[in-house]
Amino acid sequence: MKTTTPLPTTAMAPIPITVGLDLGDRHSHFCVLDADGRAHEQGKVTMSPKDLTAFFERVVPARLVLEVGGQSPWVSRLAQTAGLEVIVANPRRVQLITRNERKNDRTDAELLARLGRVDAQLLSPVTHRSVECQADLAVKRARDVAVASRTALINHVRGAIKSFGTRLPTCSPDGFHKRVLTHLPVELAPALTPIVHLIGQVTDQIKSFDARIEQLADERYPATKLLRQVSGVGPVTALSFVLTLDTPSRVPDSRQVGPYLGLVDCNS
Repeated sequence: MKTTTPLPTTAMAPIPITVGLDLGDRHSHFCVLDADGRAHEQGKVTMSPKDLTAFFERVVPARLVLEVGGQSPWVSRLAQTAGLEVIVANPRRVQLITRNERKNDRTDAELLARLGRVDAQLLSPVTHRSVECQADLAVKRARDVAVASRTALINHVRGAIKSFGTRLPTCSPDGFHKRVLTHLPVELAPALTPIVHLIGQVTDQIKSFDARIEQLADERYPATKLLRQVSGVGPVTALSFVLTLDTPSRVPDSRQVGPYLGLVDCNS
């Protein structure tokens, strides 16, 4: 990690030091702007908690600007713990980032720092979920992956059998693996029987996810009970809604929930 002379403190300048951090998989590029907007330091830091913490502690106090992404939640939390003011930019709302003709890791880091230094609201800041909320939402998303996998497996079995001039009986996804075994053509049995057993295993796992989601809704998120009073809204939908909003206070008007979730236009 590149080192330079000690940074000036924010107490010496009307505008705090601003750090742009372009997150990467193994390394992240950074650009440190001093109080006058000059590039005081540029380089890259390893994407490990130890190295990032050392970097954050070296530049604190400062304003850190980074883009939202797969690693931005834990990096932003680490920076906040180190004492930095953290701004997580929404790149979809900032065309200077997404449509930059000179786009690369180094220029992106500097652009983030300069935008954050001028006006943080230009970056349409994103507030990440809490660790607990993120972990609970991961359960719901894991269920989504399992359901999608089961659907793909069922469609594969139905498509393969149809090509042999046979149709399987209509049944629910939960009961598919129990009903179709006796309807498999002899020629396809060696290929499809293991797939049907796999569908059964995935179905069992989906049921485990459902039980966990209902437990989470009952024990940690009482607001889901109100949502489940609406016909057709079950634990999965209710918990998804509550975890997506996370902190209701971030949406001051209930009419803005739809636009906030991207369901309707923000001007409607």
